[in-house]
Amino acid sequence: MNRNTILIGLAILLAVCLCSVIAVIAYVVYSTNISSKTPGGAPSNGPAIKMPAVFATPDPQPVGLYTGLASLNSYHMKTRILSTGPSAIDYNESVTNMNYNQQGNQLFSQMVSTSSSKDSPTKSTSTSEEYRLDTKYCQRSIQSDGYTSSELTDTTPAQQAITDAMFNVVDVVIVSKGAKFVAEETVNGVLSNHFTFTITGLGASGAEVTQSLGEYWVAKDGQYLVKYQVSLETRSGPAGDANAQASHFEMQVEISDINSNISVQMPADCVKK
Repeated sequence: MNRNTILIGLAILLAVCLCSVIAVIAYVVYSTNISSKTPGGAPSNGPAIKMPAVFATPDPQPVGLYTGLASLNSYHMKTRILSTGPSAIDYNESVTNMNYNQQGNQLFSQMVSTSSSKDSPTKSTSTSEEYRLDTKYCQRSIQSDGYTSSELTDTTPAQQAITDAMFNVVDVVIVSKGAKFVAEETVNGVLSNHFTFTITGLGASGAEVTQSLGEYWVAKDGQYLVKYQVSLETRSGPAGDANAQASHFEMQVEISDINSNISVQMPADCVKK
């Protein structure tokens, strides 16, 4: 008798035993329900049978952000951070879009920063870009007036190894304490577990907390972060107080185009002549 025949026989025996156990449990439950009633139909005072829980709550703790990204062949990541207040003029927003493909070590990253303040009430915008193809690396800067500067360098394997190692040393870990499971959902084509949480520690200085919301989605396969967003707001006084100042903060991180065909091209001013 060969090994496959033995394994098939064991599998059939296990299935028969499992069906027998299920049949016995069903019979016990059915008999208990019948015997728990008197002939007149009134329920007896016998103890109720508690069935064990079948489904467990999913693990709310995702792996580190960079650890999760390193497990993907390619992806697009968008990060947005917005901070306003305490005055209406105070505004700081940073939006970063990054495309990455392990094949050919291709990377494109663009960060657009917009800000205004009491000293500089007019909003100004600056853009910085990074391109990487294998060992070629280019950094560009684009000012509000359209002026563009670029610098192309070659990265040695030793330098790249140090850069990659730093991502393993310093990672971004999402705190999952107090997270509550919402549902299983598909986000950006990835089957994920959705969690919500509340930011703690706000209002200690006496400010009124008007908003404290957070939620994130973790991939069921790989436990990496797919989407994360937080919204916070505090006020120095009640809503009806004309002198009250409000401070608002938002942060969103979203991973999409996972393992898709991403291609990065160097701009003309990044190519050596």
